[in-house]
Amino acid sequence: MGLAKPAFVAEARWQSETLADEADVTAARAELDAEVGSAPVVVYTYGLSPFSSEALALLDGTGATYRAIELGPEWFLLNGRASAKRTELLERTWVGRVAPLLESRLAGPIRS
Repeated sequence: MGLAKPAFVAEARWQSETLADEADVTAARAELDAEVGSAPVVVYTYGLSPFSSEALALLDGTGATYRAIELGPEWFLLNGRASAKRTELLERTWVGRVAPLLESRLAGPIRS
């Protein structure tokens, strides 16, 4: 991602500020709080993303126990709540892209 990382982070924040209201932000945070502890590994994906598909195939290949949560078909097709969740994931994990994000209760958030 390199030089484009700040642009993608800014875009995610703009998308959330444009599409999400305060109720969406509150709901997204509550959903994340519940989801993070729901499995040893939680993977946030985009349904149309080949990167998400590869991450899930990797986890399947290792026999890992995980939960996959689709944010939406792709980042540019997210509604208000999903946009708020994407931005909150960026804030919580310090990752410049969200698909796929892996977070383990044992290892903690992945840092870039």
